[in-house]
Amino acid sequence: QRLEIQAAQTYTAAIESLTGLGSTVTAAATIAPVEAMHAAALGYLFGGRSAVAGFLGTGGVVPITALTV
Repeated sequence: QRLEIQAAQTYTAAIESLTGLGSTVTAAATIAPVEAMHAAALGYLFGGRSAVAGFLGTGGVVPITALTV
């Protein structure tokens, strides 16, 4: 669940930095809510929690330096 939350937050943060890159922004904006839904489902299955609002924000964003080779 933690990984899904971090992925959702990373995609959400990426949307801002990808402005002007059309299809890339669309991809990030499409993937972010799916990751949040995965996190909510896992939270529900393992702990009875599914509040997606708790996943919003960018506190757990993976730094861009960790995403590049």
